[in-house]
Amino acid sequence: MEDIFQNRAKNEFNDLFKLFIGNLETLFPDCEKLTKYSDSLDESIISKWYDNITTKINKKVKYNKAIERILKKSGIVFHVCEYSDIDGLEHTNTLEFFNEIELFVKYKIMSDEDKKLFWKYISAMNLACFRFKDEKPPYVPTREQIQENIKQKKSISHDADGPSMNKAFINSLSSFCKLTNNKDITDNATESELEKYTSLWVKYTQDSIDGEKITTLCNQKNIAAFLKIGDYFDDFVMDDTTLSDELWSLISQLNGYSAVNDNIPKNMMGKIENIANRLADDIMNGRADLGSMNLSDIGQEVLSQVDETEINKFANNIDNLIPALQSFQKGMR
Repeated sequence: MEDIFQNRAKNEFNDLFKLFIGNLETLFPDCEKLTKYSDSLDESIISKWYDNITTKINKKVKYNKAIERILKKSGIVFHVCEYSDIDGLEHTNTLEFFNEIELFVKYKIMSDEDKKLFWKYISAMNLACFRFKDEKPPYVPTREQIQENIKQKKSISHDADGPSMNKAFINSLSSFCKLTNNKDITDNATESELEKYTSLWVKYTQDSIDGEKITTLCNQKNIAAFLKIGDYFDDFVMDDTTLSDELWSLISQLNGYSAVNDNIPKNMMGKIENIANRLADDIMNGRADLGSMNLSDIGQEVLSQVDETEINKFANNIDNLIPALQSFQKGMR
């Protein structure tokens, strides 16, 4: 049998391309650059067009990672076209023709109706390209799927990344914001921003007032220690009328969480928590009991999974860690 479909797809693409250029000429009659493409058709344009729509999405495209997570591979220009995303197309475009006719400048001044027709032409030509190559176009996740994937990723980032002590600090900082009538700085914060907040609180706990350490003053519920927090967090308005036993307890917890995060290496903390979770699971399911546990063996198991650098760092931080844990314990009570 004769394979007529490749030529038919090519002819369809060429016809659409001519109509596309003709419509652009109608909208922009003074553009001489369009005339070049309306007078004669470049026979290689379909291959160049295909190369462009199969180019991997530029990392600047905000939903790039979401598509990659859903498809288990990189998205391509075809996807941004299906989303009618002119910025995504401009960021990733490799087709010199688009730049030559200043397509992205022209698009911005089109009417909404013309923009809709613009994308219909683009989509039809894209599909003709795939038929010309005898390929099926890739699956296109819906906008709702992308939004849900981004939402899930944010949730995982906040709930699962790093040791639970980090999460405890973030949750306590969020509660601190609410109790002091400040905006919750943890809401929609990036990972780097959350790390910055932890670091700032560590610096706060290492400060002193008139020779007295902040942590000691916090245990004494000293108002000056409370107000000092504002020196480290510019976004906070420190109002001592919000002080309460609950808030002082929360501050002690934040002091403890930040000290643990600062003095126990992250990898070591992760190993400790993994083993603790496993032991707790064994106890809950009757596979072990507290009386039969050998703490020395558990400690050796943790150390065997941590490199020597982290062990030395932990050992050097013991003097800083013990007072912080004592303060933390008082706050928890």
